[in-house]
Amino acid sequence: MLGLISETRPARSWSPGASHPRRRRGRNEHFAEGGVEPSVEELISDPVTLAIMRCDHVSEADLRGLVDGVRAGLRARHAAL
Repeated sequence: MLGLISETRPARSWSPGASHPRRRRGRNEHFAEGGVEPSVEELISDPVTLAIMRCDHVSEADLRGLVDGVRAGLRARHAAL
């Protein structure tokens, strides 16, 4: 029965003449700002990434080999231009 009850909220609308929607203040999280990306090392050592890799039976060496191969291919392609 609870699944049938839903809370409805009026839709917010924004028009060019209205003031801009309020933005949240920046969070004190490492990559909360746009344009800042984690390094491959940070991604590979992330606990969530490691858990997904375990579930998918992907070793750290396999992933690093893949990343190194793609980097080498991109460098070769860029050098050929």
